[in-house]
Amino acid sequence: MSLINLIPEARSILTSDSSVTAEVAANKISFAQRPQGDQLPGITIDVGTVEYEPTMQSPNAATVYRVDYRIFSNKAESAATIHEAVKAAIIDYSSSTFLIRLFDENYFVDVDLIHRTTISVTFEISE
Repeated sequence: MSLINLIPEARSILTSDSSVTAEVAANKISFAQRPQGDQLPGITIDVGTVEYEPTMQSPNAATVYRVDYRIFSNKAESAATIHEAVKAAIIDYSSSTFLIRLFDENYFVDVDLIHRTTISVTFEISE
């Protein structure tokens, strides 16, 4: 169990939630990059750092993946609405493979006036 499980599950958390897909179509929820010129809003999913934490119960380390959900919109209100829908979907989701926790959130507006929020989440598996 590793990225093979993480990648589809990280995306399905959003695509299976009707509150999220009411704001952003499932085909606009992608991994790592958003095509240049793509219509807003959109969501990208990035797999960040991976930590291996020693455990006492097993000779294997607990593996903690960091996933960043980035929301892009042309308006602050829309970005905030989508952000809250994504956050609620993550909180409500129950995984049989991972312990999922919110890690961090932020908001940013770039020079092209694209509003971007990020929700960082940890996905932990213990072997």
